[in-house]
Amino acid sequence: MSRNCRSDRGDRGFTLIEVTVAMTVLVIILVMSATLLISLKSFAQKQQSFAEPRQTARRAMNYLAYYMRGASDMNVMDTTNLMPDALVTYYNLGSSRKQATYNNVSSATLADVGTDIITVAKPVPGSSPIKMQSWDGGHTTTSAAATFTQGCGNSNDDTANLNLFNQVVGYDTSASTSSLFTIYDPAGFWQYYAVNGAATCNCANVTASPAAIISMSLASGGTGGSKINPPGASTPRDLTCSDGNPCYMTAGIQFVTFRVRTVNGTPRLEQLAQPTRLFDASQDAPGTSFTPLLDGIEDLQIAYLYGDGTIWNTSDTSRLLQGTNYPNNVPYMQAEGTAANTYDAVNVRGVRISVVARSSQPLPTFLGGTTRRTVLPTPPEDSTVTYNTGYYHYRLTSIVMLQNRVLGN
Repeated sequence: MSRNCRSDRGDRGFTLIEVTVAMTVLVIILVMSATLLISLKSFAQKQQSFAEPRQTARRAMNYLAYYMRGASDMNVMDTTNLMPDALVTYYNLGSSRKQATYNNVSSATLADVGTDIITVAKPVPGSSPIKMQSWDGGHTTTSAAATFTQGCGNSNDDTANLNLFNQVVGYDTSASTSSLFTIYDPAGFWQYYAVNGAATCNCANVTASPAAIISMSLASGGTGGSKINPPGASTPRDLTCSDGNPCYMTAGIQFVTFRVRTVNGTPRLEQLAQPTRLFDASQDAPGTSFTPLLDGIEDLQIAYLYGDGTIWNTSDTSRLLQGTNYPNNVPYMQAEGTAANTYDAVNVRGVRISVVARSSQPLPTFLGGTTRRTVLPTPPEDSTVTYNTGYYHYRLTSIVMLQNRVLGN
C-alpha cells in the first residue's frame, strides 16, 4: 500500500511574511484613520470653541438691549425737566450718597476689576403714570390717594380695581410693601417712594373732585429706616401738587443692575432686580441678590451718548468723563429742581454697550492648551480688563437709544 506524502495546498496557512505585510498595512490604515479622526475632532472642537463666544455675546447683547431700549423716565408732564430714572448713576440713602453705575470697577468684591456696572429703570408691562390726589407732597411716611380706574369697569368693581393697582405697583402682601417708584411734580422735582400698607379702593369716587379712588400709605423707600432720595440732597424739597398741576407716580418701574463677576473661575453676566431698593455696594459686594444670567461674559463696558451727539467714556482719554462734576468717570445726576450740566445723566440719550465673551472651555491640549496664546480682542471703550489667554474670545458692540429720550434735543 502506497502513501501519499503530498499535503493539500488548499489547507496551508499564511506565511510569516504574508502576516507581517498584512499587519503592517493594517497598522498604517489604523494610524491614518486615527489621525483623520483626531483632525476631525480637533476641527469640530475648534469650530465649537470659535462659535460659542459669538453666540454667548449675541445672547448677552440681546438681553441687555431689551432692558436699555425699554429704559424710561416715565415723566409725561415735563419733557424739559426729565427725571433721570432711565439711567441711575447716583442716589442718596439717607444722608449717604450711593453709586449705582460704575466705570472700570476697582474692587474685586464688587465686580470683576475693569468691568462696568449699569443701573436702569424699565417699565413693566401694564405700567403707566398714575395721577396723585389729596396729597401734601411731603417726603415722609404719609397718606395719599390716586386716580386709578382701569379695573373699575361699568360696575365700579372695587376688588378688581384694587387687585390691578396692586399688580401695577408691585405690592407684596406678605411683605406689606410695593416696588420702588418715583413721584414727580410739574416743576421737575421728584422723590422715591413705596406703598407700605394695604391700600383701599372706592370706584364710586370717580365723579368726585378730587377723584380719590385708591387710598394708600406711602414711605420714602430704603431699608433699615433709611430714605432713598434723589442725588444732591439728603433732605429733598417737598413736591408741589394741585388739581390744576397734579403730581404723578411712576407705577410699574423695575430698577435693574447688571455686572460681570467671576465665580469659581467662570466669568458671567449677573442681574440685580430687587423691587424695593436700588443697587447698594454695601449690600451687594458681592452679596447674594444678583441672579446669574449667562456664563462666559468676561467684560461689560458702557459708553454714554448725549443729546449733542457726543459719546463719552471711549478709548480716547480726552473724552472721558472726569473731574469733580463726574466722579469716578460716571455721569453725575442733577440735584432735583436744578439745571443739569450738558453731560449729566439726565441728558444721556442712549448707551453704547460692549461685551466680550469667551469659550466655556480652554483650548484642548492637542491644540496647544492654555500655553497657546489666542488672538485677544481689542478692549472696548476704556476697559482695563485682562482677558484670559487660552480661550477663544469675541467682542460685540451695539448702540441702543433710551425709550423716551430723543437724540439732538
